[in-house]
Amino acid sequence: MMMTLPRRQLSCLVSILLYHHFAFVAITLCDAFCASTISPSTKKQLLQAVTLTKQSAANITVAHLACETWGSLLQQENTITKLNQEIRGMCLVLYGSCLVRTGRDDQAVAEFQKALELTSLLSPEHRQEAVLGRARALQRLLQYEQAKEQFLQLPFVEDAVCGAATCALRIGRVQDSATILRQFVKSQPLSAGTSQARDMLQIINILTTGSDAEQSKNNTIIRKDAETPADPASTSLLYKWVHCIAHKLGYQPQDVDLSAYQGTTVSYLELAQLNTSPFDDHLLVNLDDKVLLHKLLSGHQRHLTRDFWPEGMVDKREVAAANFGDKNNDGDDLWIHKARNGYGSHGNVVLTSRDARKMAQTTINGESLLQKMVQPALLLQGRKFSLRIYVVYFMGGTKVGKASPDLHISSAGLVKMASVQASTSTELNSLDVQVHMTNSGRESEMIQRDLDYLQHIFETNGWSFQALWSKISRAVRSSLDIYQDTVVFQTVLSPEYQRLAQFGIPKIFGFDFVVDEARNPWLIEINRFPGMEARDDSDQPVKHQVLRDTWRLASIRANLSDAETTALFGDMLLVDDHLSSCLEPIPQA
Repeated sequence: MMMTLPRRQLSCLVSILLYHHFAFVAITLCDAFCASTISPSTKKQLLQAVTLTKQSAANITVAHLACETWGSLLQQENTITKLNQEIRGMCLVLYGSCLVRTGRDDQAVAEFQKALELTSLLSPEHRQEAVLGRARALQRLLQYEQAKEQFLQLPFVEDAVCGAATCALRIGRVQDSATILRQFVKSQPLSAGTSQARDMLQIINILTTGSDAEQSKNNTIIRKDAETPADPASTSLLYKWVHCIAHKLGYQPQDVDLSAYQGTTVSYLELAQLNTSPFDDHLLVNLDDKVLLHKLLSGHQRHLTRDFWPEGMVDKREVAAANFGDKNNDGDDLWIHKARNGYGSHGNVVLTSRDARKMAQTTINGESLLQKMVQPALLLQGRKFSLRIYVVYFMGGTKVGKASPDLHISSAGLVKMASVQASTSTELNSLDVQVHMTNSGRESEMIQRDLDYLQHIFETNGWSFQALWSKISRAVRSSLDIYQDTVVFQTVLSPEYQRLAQFGIPKIFGFDFVVDEARNPWLIEINRFPGMEARDDSDQPVKHQVLRDTWRLASIRANLSDAETTALFGDMLLVDDHLSSCLEPIPQA
């Protein structure tokens, strides 16, 4: 089943896409350059740009260089006029791909659009690349309606159809998603390999009717043999889970033939992809969108968040009440400007108080967040650092209708360190983002440790790690209780939403904290789609344990037998008596 390109999970998936894309496009471009009339120097620059773009899939620094190279070339009028329109379109697609790799989706949208304006001259393959690239960029920018319409420009391409259906689900439009999928499945011959779309459609049927086979013959959308998939190898893990739980809930009276799934082998990448499934709580955009998150935590329950949510502003009312200090003096305070839909620290700008005041008066209009940085920050090895705390959330609590969400916090987490040391006051007040940003997706090299390392540092210095952990747990519980009270219980929930909660699909959040010198944690971001694929040996044990223990917990909550769990997950979740779970429940405040 299709797992969409999530924000903050670009590294692995974009690399795969770029690799296959360049195998086709790079050769075509190189041949075209050699046959064209452009000068040898320009030809050399273009070939260099293609080479850099290919290398950018594995190296973020090279990706930035590729962007600069393409940007410079495509702004040269002399170069543009000598390239035929199809070649220019291919160059724009490659440029857009590099912009995506560096987190500049807003710019990528524009470049892909320029390519699409040459649509009559683009080959079908290159047009498809441009449509998918632009749609996925819009999706990562949380512009789900626009992304859906862009995907639907490829109504017979399964990836695009599933992307459109996912965007509809992200804004809570279940029936729209079903219609999109239904039209596609009906258009395909019975022999067509449409497992992604069919799996999505089957899950939606279960959520809307309690069964994956609609009773009305006028609306039949799944073939009769689909109740138990004929080819388990091509069936998504998520569908297997939903199919099994539907039977346990009594939605499907027929027995589920788990023997068809015996011998299943599940990878950690598959578990990671489950966290990007279209079937999560669509209201979680209120945590993912930085403007909405700030409004949530700075609203009428601000008294509960003052100790962990930094001062910030998103509108003119907050600007008017802000204190930037002496307007003629920069002061020691630093501020950070964040796009509402930014991820991986891409696009963040560090500002002095004077510049922050100017920006607040001219730019802050409800579309971005201007936030005071946590100062003075605690340093490790002379570097700023942030904590990635994994939190497992189940919709609806331990049972549907419970007032407080069912939350578990993971003792396995990451310490992410800035790439540049900053031990002096001058360095700490630098506006260099590499001094302040700690996201592992920004750099080609990263410094990551686990929470055991931080605990050791605390104990070595005679500090209480448990005190820090208790404050982090309270911040997590308060944030999600406010979300539940302010958003979920103030929304008229559809039957599909309520039924989805019953299926016990866990959501893993990434809560990011900065710690000040007094060892107080400050929440700076909540990631709805944290990158759960391992980047290297430093984070692999942590992410694998979180994934394994999350689905082990989900299986326990669902009352799955050992045989059922093994049929779904193979031996992935087998309990090792020597390893305790990293997940612990967070008690209500």
